[in-house]
Amino acid sequence: MKAKFLFVIAFLSASFSYAQKTADSVERHVDKFPEFNYKPMQISDSIKAKYVVQLFEYLKEKTSLPLIKPGTKPVGKPGLIMLSFIVDKDGAVSKPRTKFTNYDFEAEKINKILEGMPKWVPAVKNGQNVGYRCFSLYYIKKDEQESPKIPLKP
Repeated sequence: MKAKFLFVIAFLSASFSYAQKTADSVERHVDKFPEFNYKPMQISDSIKAKYVVQLFEYLKEKTSLPLIKPGTKPVGKPGLIMLSFIVDKDGAVSKPRTKFTNYDFEAEKINKILEGMPKWVPAVKNGQNVGYRCFSLYYIKKDEQESPKIPLKP
């Protein structure tokens, strides 16, 4: 558990340092998070980054990963997928990064799925559209599918 926590901290630290290096195109603090309107659904107002729920639905449909719904407590020792990507000021997704812990899967395939996403509503800061690096963490059930070979659904 401690190793998993340290891995998550290292991943987020590396991602934040990357955001600082590209500060001219990516904002760290915004007035409004980017939105991914993949499916119409009710999302609680207590969730500030609503894109996490929409992205979960998108990944669930586009991959064979046995993802655990956000907000659900995992049972046993689940895998973890950490996603990071930029939503540019025009809403395009770029520079995806994917990391897995305790799970065997090809991160490059997930990155291609992220790059192929439809446009988002960009983040807003001071009334202007800005680039923003999104972060999402999802648990993966290990007992359903130990090592999938092809993540795309037919």
